[in-house]
Amino acid sequence: MAAREGWSRYGDVNYVDHVMQYYKVGNGSVVVMGDGSQSFDVEEVHNIMKQYLGRPYVWGGRKPAAGGFDCSGLLEYAFAQVGVDMYGTAQSQYNKTKPVSEEHIKPGDFVFFSTYKPGASHVGMYVGNGQFINANSSGGTSYSSVEEWKNLYPFLGFRRI
Repeated sequence: MAAREGWSRYGDVNYVDHVMQYYKVGNGSVVVMGDGSQSFDVEEVHNIMKQYLGRPYVWGGRKPAAGGFDCSGLLEYAFAQVGVDMYGTAQSQYNKTKPVSEEHIKPGDFVFFSTYKPGASHVGMYVGNGQFINANSSGGTSYSSVEEWKNLYPFLGFRRI
């Protein structure tokens, strides 16, 4: 492996430190770690969204000053804080992203459903373990189960920036 990679030796003397940066002791809350393969810092975006857990759903809510968010507004706001333009509705966010097969999903991928009209009308960000963070009319900004939503609404798939 070292020869193939052009290294003088094989191994990482800082292996433990490199691994430990991804290990966090939680207090029962959801901890999301990106693997570096997304085009943005997954943990940073998730931490921004987590600040608004429990805030009510507000149709058209795109900023904290609105008192809450709608689904696309939550993602638009959080991603804007890290310099990623995800402006628009769930459908326009769907159009800005690329499909990912379910066996290849990662935290940070978007998950889309068709709720009240044809096409993408609901979006959230996948956080792992079958969960996604989103703003919805029943729970406000909250975590939801992908499988439970699949039983309620047409599933349009996972997509990636």
